[in-house]
Amino acid sequence: MRIFLFAFFATAIFFLSGCDHFKVTQVDMIVHNATIYQVDDAFSKADAMAIKDGKILAIGSEREIMNTYDSDVVVDAGKQAIFPGWIDAHAHFLAYGVGTNVCNACKRRRKSILRDG
Repeated sequence: MRIFLFAFFATAIFFLSGCDHFKVTQVDMIVHNATIYQVDDAFSKADAMAIKDGKILAIGSEREIMNTYDSDVVVDAGKQAIFPGWIDAHAHFLAYGVGTNVCNACKRRRKSILRDG
């Protein structure tokens, strides 16, 4: 009986140790319970994403991400929308240009009064 139990458990451990299903990858952050909009051909949505070294490692269903990745930082997005990679890099060039050509006379005047006076 002992030999049978040993053989059974040894076989079970052997087969289960080879399953990738139980392996977990450590990441820096997991965001779940979100609505993540992906820019692919179908404009599909996902529930969660894993982030490592400042880059998105995986996007998928909450179950898939939470079972595949582990992190000390887990963020519940509360079903809010997330647009990964969307950078709003706009500027108001006219106002910026005018602002760089304006001399701030008040600062200069105060400094000269303190120095002279």
